[in-house]
Amino acid sequence: MRLIDSSEARAIDSFVIEELGIPSAVLMENAALAAGEVLEERFGAALRVSLICGAGNNGGDGLALARHLHSRGREVVVLLCASRHDLRGDAALQAGVLEAMALDLSEVSGETYESALQQVAGSDLVVDALFGTGLSRPIEGWRAALIEGVNAQRVPVLSLDLPSGLPATSSTMTGTCIDAVATVSFFAPKPSLVLPPSASRAGEVYVADLGVPESALGRIPPRAHLTTAADLRVPRRAAESHKGSFGHLVVAAGSHGKSGAAVLAARGALRTGVGLLTVATPEALLSEVEHGCVEAMTLALAAAGSSSLGEEAASTLLSFVAGKDALTLGPGLGNDEGTAEWARGVALAAKVPLVLDADGVNAFAGRAEELASRRAETVLTPHPGELGRLLSRPTPRGSEDRFEAATAAAAQTGAVVVLKGHRTVIATPSGLLFVNSTGNPGMATAGSGDVLAGVLGGLLAQGLDALTASRTAVYLHGLAGDLAAAKLGQAGVLAGDLAELLPEASLRVSGYTASPRRGLAHPVAEAEVQRLLA
Repeated sequence: MRLIDSSEARAIDSFVIEELGIPSAVLMENAALAAGEVLEERFGAALRVSLICGAGNNGGDGLALARHLHSRGREVVVLLCASRHDLRGDAALQAGVLEAMALDLSEVSGETYESALQQVAGSDLVVDALFGTGLSRPIEGWRAALIEGVNAQRVPVLSLDLPSGLPATSSTMTGTCIDAVATVSFFAPKPSLVLPPSASRAGEVYVADLGVPESALGRIPPRAHLTTAADLRVPRRAAESHKGSFGHLVVAAGSHGKSGAAVLAARGALRTGVGLLTVATPEALLSEVEHGCVEAMTLALAAAGSSSLGEEAASTLLSFVAGKDALTLGPGLGNDEGTAEWARGVALAAKVPLVLDADGVNAFAGRAEELASRRAETVLTPHPGELGRLLSRPTPRGSEDRFEAATAAAAQTGAVVVLKGHRTVIATPSGLLFVNSTGNPGMATAGSGDVLAGVLGGLLAQGLDALTASRTAVYLHGLAGDLAAAKLGQAGVLAGDLAELLPEASLRVSGYTASPRRGLAHPVAEAEVQRLLA
């Protein structure tokens, strides 16, 4: 599902109106109908509704909704945060219709906003139609005081397109913003509705296509996408299959005290369906790995000193990997300089699809461009600290930093970059971005990333391309975490639980059918995940 920023929203508006010939008044009417549908579903018992409307198109959407609510027997209070004479275009048209119906438009100003708040206090629901995607600066003055007053009351808020004060693209909060219980976003979700921390202000997000099919918007290709279950490709199994049909993955992982990383990566790959798996690990760890995952084969790597792997281990691994289907390199390898040099040599010489994780990524700290020489597909799976080291820059924090840093890393390395964290971001070398919608804080536990590295390698070995494997792996890994949290509570989730629940996550995704569309609006993100867990 596409995510659109302010400029893309304007481009879509222009295209739909000018190229498709759909009048802007029709779009506004459809926006009101979609918002009314969500209101009926989520707030059906709300008899008295206060609508806070601005002077622009967002306010016009609210005015149109007020008419529909009045026609359905609800008591409506229209609070117009502008002069009636300042309205233009479709907003003025909608205001004229309300006046013809003898519905009052109460103009709100700096002198009257406190009395407007008293009307809000007596309502069952507030519709926020004050500012939409056109807002370009923080809200100030009495309008900010009005928003703060609404937030201080216990009346639920339904926002149209965006909670007023929330920027469309940036997820960084810079000023006063409505706290919504639900938001109806038009055409597609805006990045700030699904990225932390701003997403917490939007409540449950619904998307209204306004009667414009997705296919008609293909001329405006999006940069960012939200991954949903419909985007996934879980490998299928033909009746005549055998273990060789599902690939042979090699996992190069583990060091003294970190044999568990190799075991967890192996379990993640096997639970994702890879046919054959070999764990290449330092010779001293063979017994621990074999006991930890009896289904895996092992390959001993000779140490070149007290802890490092050296030339003999590299030759052994590269000879073995030749002809295999994929390599996962890095979980728990260790970060001494000798092992880092060894990992760099293996990564650059291996001619199979590669997942570079943890210490494998750290081995290229400050040397990201060296990975661009690889010809086989490559996926990097850093957390923010590892990505900062890779690019020799501060750790990316906010969503804008994460988007930009992941994009820069993908461009420099030629790899698909999976930047882990809440709402994991996937970036491609061509500049596309994908945001994941599954997962929870219970997954912030040791070994979780090792499982993901194994899942990704297992999907690559089964023939999925790097981007498809990354989106599928991250979604399934997060859904397994959601299943684990539902069963055990977030605090009790262990990395091994994620591996064990991957098959259930795959089953739920494979059998998932989105709820039938009813009218114009449908829920996304958390709502989809909740249906998958039900």
